Amino acid sequence: MSRRLHSAMLDSAADATEAAVNSAVTVAGRWPILAACLVTPTGAGLAEWHHAYTEKVSAAVEGGLAALAAWQSIVFASLLAPATPLGLAEHAMVVARAGARPAQRRVRLNAERFTLPRSY
Repeated sequence: MSRRLHSAMLDSAADATEAAVNSAVTVAGRWPILAACLVTPTGAGLAEWHHAYTEKVSAAVEGGLAALAAWQSIVFASLLAPATPLGLAEHAMVVARAGARPAQRRVRLNAERFTLPRSY
């Protein structure tokens, strides 16, 4: 396995681990708001519902466009130099990371928003 592919795989694993932790924090912070809004609808609860689903749709669209842009740059680069099997695997990791980056950014921002400030 090439060093660049190995590095890309490790970076993807680290990004996925960070996103999983941030997702757990976000779910723990958002769930009480969403559940309370089902019982007694409030403006803040409905705004959180709206925020929750619009950010998912926008992250999916942004991720799809970012993955498409990464794929196009790889296709154009392969016109100049033939791709190797290891190169294709590395390029696949680049496309996957580019597509996941918008969702990872949003989940990180949500985790920061739902994390209580510490008063030491």
